Amino acid sequence: MLITAFLAGAWEFRHHIVRARRWWFWLLVPSALGGTIGARLLVGTPPASFALLAPWLVLASSALIAIERGVAGRLERGHERRRSRGWRVLAVVVQLVAAVYGGYFGGGLGILVLTGLGLFGVGDVRRADGLKNLFILAIKGVAAACFVGAGVIAWRATAIAAVGAVLGGYAAARFGRTLASSTIRWAATGIGVVIAALMFVKLAE
Repeated sequence: MLITAFLAGAWEFRHHIVRARRWWFWLLVPSALGGTIGARLLVGTPPASFALLAPWLVLASSALIAIERGVAGRLERGHERRRSRGWRVLAVVVQLVAAVYGGYFGGGLGILVLTGLGLFGVGDVRRADGLKNLFILAIKGVAAACFVGAGVIAWRATAIAAVGAVLGGYAAARFGRTLASSTIRWAATGIGVVIAALMFVKLAE
């Protein structure tokens, strides 16, 4: 259901994406591969094991949201630059790890992808945002295909969540303009920490 959001984001930044260096698009390969691996890992994870992992994953995504401004700020101050082969290999590894995480869970995935793009030498924040949406679209797209193929999607719950996502997106667009980005970021981080705490309490019962 979130795939359409990343598709729209990639389309919005299409003029910046088409001006990207060709070898940056090689990150689509680890994106698709990692998304597939993460989705298959999730399908094979017993529900009880995932229940133990979930609060830690929520905490991790909250931490990623908290550092988002710092990562984006470094990109805004950066410049387009060529990287050595070693840096490119590191960027591919980071992207693969991010994609596995994205296929398995995905909260705060955009920050991990931006980190990989920074390692790859992308210095323009708008181009980075466009590529980020493109790569996450690949990750989520292959993951969704794996879930459909495995027959593990609860379509009724998905439909309800999709309606909530649309309404939430509308509310965020309507009221988010009146709030500082730092306020939104820390509110999202706080909500994530509270949710994780509630999940830990439930596990302890």
